Amino acid sequence: MDSDAESSLISKLQSSDLHHFHHLFFDYLRPFTDLTTTTKPKRSKKPSNATAKDHQSFLRSLSKKFLSFLNRSLSLIPKCLSETPKLDPQFALQLFTTYKLCLNCLQLISSQLSCKPYSFQI
Repeated sequence: MDSDAESSLISKLQSSDLHHFHHLFFDYLRPFTDLTTTTKPKRSKKPSNATAKDHQSFLRSLSKKFLSFLNRSLSLIPKCLSETPKLDPQFALQLFTTYKLCLNCLQLISSQLSCKPYSFQI
């Protein structure tokens, strides 16, 4: 997806428009499903050098595309959750699930962040 979709999701989050929110996030972060559904190679076989480079390249492209979005989302979701008196419990569950999804995506690209000045707060 493009930056318009990213901007739309961030503005929905900022305006607390949380209808179908998790599904929209899940659809936007769908490229990460390629990483979560791949099976680990068997120990007897070493992955080829080309395969490892392709995987690293794919991780690098994902991190370049999604890192700022994940960072922004991870900072905004707790702010939405802090509005608990006004927040419907159904939306709170969606926000927690979305927060977990963002953390999982960040974990998947964390190898690309090592030795780089980047941090986030939980």
